[in-house]
Amino acid sequence: MKGKVICTVMSMILAVSIFAFAACGETPPPDDDDIITVVSFNSIVTPPDKTEYKEGETFNISGLVASVNLSNNKTRKYYSTEFKEWTHKDEPLTVDVTEITVKVPDTDITFDVDITVSEVPLAPLSVKEIKTYPQTTYLEQDVFDISGLVVTVNMTDGTTQDITSDMFTDWTHKDEPLTTDVKYIRALIPGAADPTLFVEIPITVSERIIRVKEAT
Repeated sequence: MKGKVICTVMSMILAVSIFAFAACGETPPPDDDDIITVVSFNSIVTPPDKTEYKEGETFNISGLVASVNLSNNKTRKYYSTEFKEWTHKDEPLTVDVTEITVKVPDTDITFDVDITVSEVPLAPLSVKEIKTYPQTTYLEQDVFDISGLVVTVNMTDGTTQDITSDMFTDWTHKDEPLTTDVKYIRALIPGAADPTLFVEIPITVSERIIRVKEAT
């Protein structure tokens, strides 16, 4: 009998507590057993859109979808826009980086995304300046002479290098008689990362005047 009375009193106290929370517009705090947490990484559902990089590029997490295991024995998906922390974030990638470690939001749980970073061959990337000009004034019917040209280029590794006239093999109007309407010569940079990279050399072609001596 005494036990029944105690149970009845406890039930009444619980009912009053719930009513009090409801009357204040609040819900009672959940038990620890009711809080759903991430317990472990499950799998990569969809890898990022890009997993192959060239050195110097930065990792792009777009497209990544990962699944985690929850404390209620269910799973949950996280999408790329939800991830905020990963290794090498906003850093230029190097060839020794083979994976990116991504942190699941609001947890200490991480997982790895495999990537490949390829070496960029050393090559001219852009023209910095014409260091020494070749001959730039001509008469029509002359042929452009590239001798003496020295061009400084920016290389793919961040250094600079001089390209001398003997290294050039292709330019506009090569071996052609020049005419007065030719205002510049475009010489292709040999071995450039972009095969269309060129340097533009302004020239002046004057009319060739032939004087005829009058008979006396």
